[in-house]
Amino acid sequence: MMNPQNQAGATLADAIHDTFPNIAAALHRVQACDCSSLASMLQDPTDDMYKNQVEALCRAAESAMDHFINQNANLERRIAELETHLAQAQGTPRTQDSLVTLADELRTLLSARPTELRPESRPRRMMPNPNPFEGDEKDVKKRQQQYVNWRSQVLRTFAVDKSFFVTDFIRIQHIAGLLGGSASKLYRKKFDFIIEHEENQAIWPWQTHTDCLAEMNKQYETLDLTLSASQAFDNLWMGKKPFQNFIADFAALAEECGKTETQKVESLQLKVSQELANEMTHQLVRPARDNFSEWCKMYQTIYDNLLAKDHQDKLRSGRLG
Repeated sequence: MMNPQNQAGATLADAIHDTFPNIAAALHRVQACDCSSLASMLQDPTDDMYKNQVEALCRAAESAMDHFINQNANLERRIAELETHLAQAQGTPRTQDSLVTLADELRTLLSARPTELRPESRPRRMMPNPNPFEGDEKDVKKRQQQYVNWRSQVLRTFAVDKSFFVTDFIRIQHIAGLLGGSASKLYRKKFDFIIEHEENQAIWPWQTHTDCLAEMNKQYETLDLTLSASQAFDNLWMGKKPFQNFIADFAALAEECGKTETQKVESLQLKVSQELANEMTHQLVRPARDNFSEWCKMYQTIYDNLLAKDHQDKLRSGRLG
């Protein structure tokens, strides 16, 4: 009697046997997991989003399996030829010249493996995938920031792993795989259309991944974040905050606003606490007006010195008391 795991493999195998015979044959031997639910998914006429993606994956796997099956057949044929030559060599007395000739024939057979049968090495990816972008955040500003960060990671992945993402089809479908929620539903039909017409790029809704992201920009990048950052920057003051906390917010907002190094220094001098501003007036040597990082270091040193002085004053006051 077939156990449940074997039955699971057989169920899916029967569903895809006509289209992917090699994969079906392998699934008949599946014993480790229950994948029978994929069979109903592949036959579901109401939702073909995952069906198209699984079928695209199966086509690639089926092609690879055909490749290795053909490769094995060719290798087996060559082994048979070698065995025939060896049998002839063992059963027939050979002169030295004939042995040399046989050795040359064997060497030719061994080196005659067609290059097209050699499996191509698969490039190894360097960048991890970002978390899927779902587009379900109700706050427009937060949603846009999530999208911008996600898009930046996607483009970085394509740039670093360009030997892996070699075609527009692969790049576009990779974007599809990194969407979820309402964002996936919004563009699902277009991604599916590209899968269905993989060989006819002229009719794709987007010719490149850049076109795809350009359309998504219109949907999810609608606010001027620079203006919003400028308003937040104008309202930022150190006050009684620890300097390291203040400068982290200051640097992030200044970068979003597109401030130059000189503008950062000028704003920093205005926004630090009065204590730091007073202490800075006593510094005889100061960094250049456009050396923002050195100004940050100097203010941090002054802040640390003030904390140390305050601590010493408290200790001295306690001792005197």
